[in-house]
Amino acid sequence: MGVSLTSMLLTVEVAILYWILRPVTFHRAWGRLAFALLYVGSLFVFSAITFVTDMPGYYYAPADFATATLLGLVVFGFVMGLRTLWERAHHAP
Repeated sequence: MGVSLTSMLLTVEVAILYWILRPVTFHRAWGRLAFALLYVGSLFVFSAITFVTDMPGYYYAPADFATATLLGLVVFGFVMGLRTLWERAHHAP
């Protein structure tokens, strides 16, 4: 039962993140990235506040998802920012 609920929770979290970012039309959408960071950051804080030890492994999956996704979005934002700066520097008149 717990594994099924965790799987459904992660499915909903991924669907919300997909809805926020809309990868097909994402072309340097800083607002979407900021909103996604806010969303995943709140998931991360919630998982940190509700953290309990000695639970089954599936209990930690949402926290691991939030941590990995938050790190991925931060790295993605950093790379996107560097690319924007690079293009501005090399396309300036």
